[in-house]
Amino acid sequence: MSGVDKGRRSALYALAVPGTAVLVTSLLLLTVNLLDTISNPFTDVPTHLVLDEPNLDVEKVETVFSAAEYNIENIYKKSMAVPRLYVARIPDGLAKLKSIPRRKHIFLRIVLPMVLRVNESANIARRRLLGLQVQIAAGKYINPTDAGWVEAMSTTYKLDNASETSSEHINALLLRVAPVPVSLALAQAAEESGWGTSRFAQEGNALFGQWEWSESLGIIPIERGDKESHSVRSFHTLMDSVEAYVQNLNTHWAYADFRQRREKILRDNKIPDGLHMAETLHRYSERDLAYVKSLQQIISYNNLRFLDRARLASSREMMELKIII
Repeated sequence: MSGVDKGRRSALYALAVPGTAVLVTSLLLLTVNLLDTISNPFTDVPTHLVLDEPNLDVEKVETVFSAAEYNIENIYKKSMAVPRLYVARIPDGLAKLKSIPRRKHIFLRIVLPMVLRVNESANIARRRLLGLQVQIAAGKYINPTDAGWVEAMSTTYKLDNASETSSEHINALLLRVAPVPVSLALAQAAEESGWGTSRFAQEGNALFGQWEWSESLGIIPIERGDKESHSVRSFHTLMDSVEAYVQNLNTHWAYADFRQRREKILRDNKIPDGLHMAETLHRYSERDLAYVKSLQQIISYNNLRFLDRARLASSREMMELKIII
């Protein structure tokens, strides 16, 4: 069970009196801090709202997004920060929408804050690692707290010799502790889940088509062959799916080229471009280069590249939001 699961204590959808403006901070009185136990240590979690109720449907999700003036056009034209609005699962009715542009717009707004949130956590951990690297280079002592943290991170990111605190070991961790290009994550979620309409997304919050060999943890594909034993991994929440996807890219041997290219770009103080980083993910699918081309087409056709620079709203920006339901 992931850190997000550990933090769950209740259903999380807050309704205001119709026609009454309420601050998000007021709504949060009815929520729990779902993300305060995310895999990487993260303190001072900013104000956020999680939408999670038994009958969560697409109209309710759109109502909250509209109240927050949250749409992709505002991010693109007004450089709007992305509200910390986290939707726990694919809302009812998404697959039945006849308007494809509307369906895509809802899907992107659902997935975007979660990708940014997981990336935010990685960036905070990365800054701590870079600080330790400076200490090591200066010949300074690494205290037991930091050494224990490095060991825990090494275990999480599947590195050998987890108790090491050498410069080489920190460098190996930095290859893995880093954000995933937002446009690439959105394109893969769209490709693997059919923009949130697949059975795996609807039934198991599976956005990225990750395979699992324990049927109790996944959903069996209808087209699975008699000699095949895989299932598609299911998740308790959409956030869990995003976390697992980022963890997969950051640890699996098949994506070593992805990590090497990303690190080089980050070391040059640049932002990795999802369109070009997609070239390194031909092993993600049996379709190989055709899969890469499909991802690049999704990024280009839907103008997702600008979202690589998107940012989450600060606590102050979240507190200034007024949501009318």
